Amino acid sequence: MEINEIRNKIDKLDVNLAKLYAERISLTDKIGKLKAKTDSCITVTDREKDVYANVTSAVDCDVKKEVTELYDKILSASKARQRISGMQANANISLKIGIVGLGLIGGSIAKAARRAGYVCYGYDIDKSTVDAAVEQGVIKDVLFPEKKWDCDLVFVCLPPQTTIDFISKNIKSLKVGSILCDVCGIKAGIVDAVGKIAKENGIFYVGTHPMAGREYSKFSSSLEYLFDGASMILTPTFDTNQDAFNTVSEFAKTLGFERVIVTSPERHDKLIAYTSQLAHIVSNAYIKSPTQKSRDGFCAGSYYDMTRVARINSAMWTDLFLGNSKNLIFEIENFIKNLKEIAEAIAGNDGAKLNLLLESGNIIKKDE
Repeated sequence: MEINEIRNKIDKLDVNLAKLYAERISLTDKIGKLKAKTDSCITVTDREKDVYANVTSAVDCDVKKEVTELYDKILSASKARQRISGMQANANISLKIGIVGLGLIGGSIAKAARRAGYVCYGYDIDKSTVDAAVEQGVIKDVLFPEKKWDCDLVFVCLPPQTTIDFISKNIKSLKVGSILCDVCGIKAGIVDAVGKIAKENGIFYVGTHPMAGREYSKFSSSLEYLFDGASMILTPTFDTNQDAFNTVSEFAKTLGFERVIVTSPERHDKLIAYTSQLAHIVSNAYIKSPTQKSRDGFCAGSYYDMTRVARINSAMWTDLFLGNSKNLIFEIENFIKNLKEIAEAIAGNDGAKLNLLLESGNIIKKDE
């Protein structure tokens, strides 16, 4: 049998596998909705054991490992779909959603909301982006800042200072009693400024930060499943309306978020300096080595993991870093201290000290 004949057979098998998987997902969605009605658990351990036993017994020993790994992914995806379909079954899809800024995050919110059954309206300074969103059915119509918006829940998905400027200028476009959210990666300054503007105009404000992203920032890179399994951070204050908070929390779950984390704006900024901002800075600094130009053929997973977030929107991240400078400087200085200790141990050929330093990091990671 020739290679092309074998490939043709593989292609047919792939098409059949894809159709069967789509059918499985459709059935999974139905189960998710039924479980939501009875408030049943998504994970059923005995059921999963039966699935693994059934599929591995159907194949030869030499592929059992691969089939098990495949079903690890299938079952994980199935549980995510059940959870999302269950939330969507109970969703208040009568809410009209407005989205300002249709880049990666705004575009993904719109696509995930459309998947859940909501009607979305959108605005972006780039006309081609708005046109694409309308043509793809992601948004029903365009929001014009100079007109009144008939939206119940509005997400402003812009960089920090641009968010404050846009809301300050266009707050009258929102109807009184509607809910306003930002998605900025820093919260303390944003929450203070936007919360005050919203309160003065009869708008309910809830600060949010979706913990999901990619190294790309345009609408064309947005995904309806970007938030599946991720965390949504909410940063309420004493002025936050409880009903508005509950609406945003439930809405987040219908977008695919697995967890809603509630914290103060100040604690958010302290933690995000370490978990997100420092990682981007280290990646960006690491890739500037003069050795980088000679890397071809010498790269594996560690290099690609380390450099993935070196690709950034420099203007936006400059805004984020400067807006959280105190927390970020603390993390940078601590990181430099740790690097210096390792460098000194290597320079001094001190194997015992180097081993202790490396093992201390290893233990922290294993204990996560």
